[in-house]
Amino acid sequence: MPTCVHQAEMSIAIGLGCAMRGHAPLWRRLAVGAAALLAAAALAAALCWNSIFEAALNSQIKLNPHSRAYNDWVAPSVPLLFDVYLFNWTNSERFPEEIPNLEQLGPYRFRERRTHVNVTFHPTNGSVSYRTQRSWYFDETSNGTLQDNVTILNVIAASAIYRSRHWNFFKQKGLSMVLAMSGHGMTTSRLVRELLFDGFEDPLLDMAKSLPASATGGAPPVDKFGLFYGRNNSMDTEGLVEVTTGELGGIPGQILSWDYHKSLPWYEGECAKITGSGGEFMPHNLTEDSLLTIFMPDLCRTVHLEYEQSGQIGGLPYNKYAMTDISFDNSSRTPLNSCFCNGECGWGGVMNVSACRFGSPSFLSLPHFLHGDPELRDTVRGMQPDPDLHSFYFAVEPRLGVPLDVAGRFQFNVFIEPNPNIALYEKVPKMLFPIFWVEQRVKVSEPVISELRTVRAILDWGGTVCACAAILFASYVTIATCCAKKSQYSKPQEMIVSEKPKDEAEMKLNSIRARHLAASPLRHDATTPPRTDTMLAVLFAIAVTAPLVYSDEEIMKNLSLVTWAHAVNNKTYLEAALASEVSMLEADIVLGQVTGKDGPPVPIMAHPPATTSDITLADFMTAVAQYNNVNPKQKGVKLDFKSIEAFEKSQEIIARFSKPEVTFPMWLNADILPGPIKATTKPVDPDKFLELGSKHSRAVLSVGWTTAHTGNNAEGEYNRDQIGAMLRLLNNHRINQTVTFPLRAGLASNSQPVVLDLLRESKYLNSSMTVWASEEDPIEVERLRALILTVGLERTYLDVPRELAAKLKLPTPDVNAKH
Repeated sequence: MPTCVHQAEMSIAIGLGCAMRGHAPLWRRLAVGAAALLAAAALAAALCWNSIFEAALNSQIKLNPHSRAYNDWVAPSVPLLFDVYLFNWTNSERFPEEIPNLEQLGPYRFRERRTHVNVTFHPTNGSVSYRTQRSWYFDETSNGTLQDNVTILNVIAASAIYRSRHWNFFKQKGLSMVLAMSGHGMTTSRLVRELLFDGFEDPLLDMAKSLPASATGGAPPVDKFGLFYGRNNSMDTEGLVEVTTGELGGIPGQILSWDYHKSLPWYEGECAKITGSGGEFMPHNLTEDSLLTIFMPDLCRTVHLEYEQSGQIGGLPYNKYAMTDISFDNSSRTPLNSCFCNGECGWGGVMNVSACRFGSPSFLSLPHFLHGDPELRDTVRGMQPDPDLHSFYFAVEPRLGVPLDVAGRFQFNVFIEPNPNIALYEKVPKMLFPIFWVEQRVKVSEPVISELRTVRAILDWGGTVCACAAILFASYVTIATCCAKKSQYSKPQEMIVSEKPKDEAEMKLNSIRARHLAASPLRHDATTPPRTDTMLAVLFAIAVTAPLVYSDEEIMKNLSLVTWAHAVNNKTYLEAALASEVSMLEADIVLGQVTGKDGPPVPIMAHPPATTSDITLADFMTAVAQYNNVNPKQKGVKLDFKSIEAFEKSQEIIARFSKPEVTFPMWLNADILPGPIKATTKPVDPDKFLELGSKHSRAVLSVGWTTAHTGNNAEGEYNRDQIGAMLRLLNNHRINQTVTFPLRAGLASNSQPVVLDLLRESKYLNSSMTVWASEEDPIEVERLRALILTVGLERTYLDVPRELAAKLKLPTPDVNAKH
């Protein structure tokens, strides 16, 4: 495309020059002018196509009564099925001597109708509040009937005993007598319709109406008990929800408050935050490093789904994000989840929701204790976890953020433990008792898939179509004004004189490119045909040559002036970056093979999961060194190692360019510690990295923390434990070379005190921070600006999108320094 862009610009310039000098008919001059304008418009559309598409897409999915998405949001047209599986207890009469044997029954299938009601818009903050009314109708395709008789644990008795665990001896003995007198046993056998929606009466429920709230946990009085009693046709099941509309920017459907709560009253710290999607609108441009953050009212919390795999549905690509073995962990293995531990937290893979269920002994897990501690399955028989049948996931089209296949699955369990003062539970084991699990599966229909394929094709090919249109119009300008009148111009010098003059920046870029191609081992000789990726190379060159150019003295006083080329992982990008005005070339290193060649893995330039490249680390460094040998303005490299194995295999290559006579900057980068937001990427071994990195004293060590791509970046922060761990590592390895700390902008802006401590404690290493951000990162600009100015521009590298850099409004030298 870039070659086409350059050709279009030159054709327009030459064509207009010819038209001005010649005496072509008026209609031809008008046609040429119109074609030139159309070529410029098509070129602009091609270069900005992703932004144009994103704006058009956002206008369609905004939540307002006039948008296309609104009606489907208010009353989804996609068929919804709600499947319930009950665990029938077949040997209850021999409990606790025998392990409970559970037989799965079902599914008992219900058709669900879901409608958002009481919809109220709040234009001042760009939000909408609503309640959700859900209605269920029994479906005859069920594997069973509502008249089936099922035996389950007596949930009412279990809840009463659990509530009494902190009572004194006499109160507990009184409860024991009440249970015996009212005929309560270990189990209850009921019809399916009674267990689910119809409910059944119980004397304990009548007694509970006369008890104070402190004894019932604040649970509202009810006349019947059922697992879903009172939910059918109710508008209060999920509470009042407030989400963004997208009218003020961003993605619609992102939760702001739930049931009048801005944060969850049952938890503290990060666990109390109400964030993420309401489950209906997903972020766009998802990657393998992204987390899918969803708030789930039934769990009373936000959960993070991790990338699992990619695939296709009906020709559409998808990324699958699923709950993992730590999604429901209550801190037994995951310290980040420790704030969810509000009571019993003895098992991994389960979630204690008793705090938001009026103190009932309620625990949620994935069906059949999938990803749960093996101990959970040892206390019952009949659990057969299968990831294909029991996982919870969202399969999302990554560019558009549209869910294609969703499986929501949860299992409800009741906690029981022995109580010496209550006869019914005197000898029971401490365990989680499965009661039922539910499944809600939604897949988009073929007509929707077909429409999405069209939308995705527009996204993928729209820019190319516009670029071709620009070439077509530009070619018309050239042919119509020059080629047809060529005989009028006998002196070729006239064409040169009238050509649009190049400015100084373009002439310098061309001279650098010419010198580089003469010296580079990657150059093509005159007989070599143009490569098919030349378009991409020139586009990259145009994109990275835009920044202002400053002197070395100015840059030393203001490191934020350093400019970057990213992911320089192939020959084409390398040539374009070397021909540009950027200061630093950032590239990724993995172990793999050169394209088309066999042999043992070697360090190559590629980003995971890629394992092939057209250039090795050795060739990359050689090309950079040869460029720097013939150019006064040196270009540095930032080598981002994705594994300790790649770093170990690169030692000999790094050593060749660490000698004193090699003067261009070289950074050795790796994420060596887990960061504030859980990422799926495993940190590079910190001890090995620092041990090997310290051998290259000329190199700058760029050591940071793993982070995930998530909307929570706006609220996460680096903490003192993470900063302390980094400082201890540097001290333990006696690091005495220059160090820079890559800090994610959204997190760093929330962490000013600890960041200042980090840089103060490492000042003896001539330390700095490298503030970086992705395009979609949410960032408090003013807080970030305050941090950068507090740290000082002489200690802050800035590697962020241009739009964010402009918003920061950092001091710069006089613009006359521009070339």
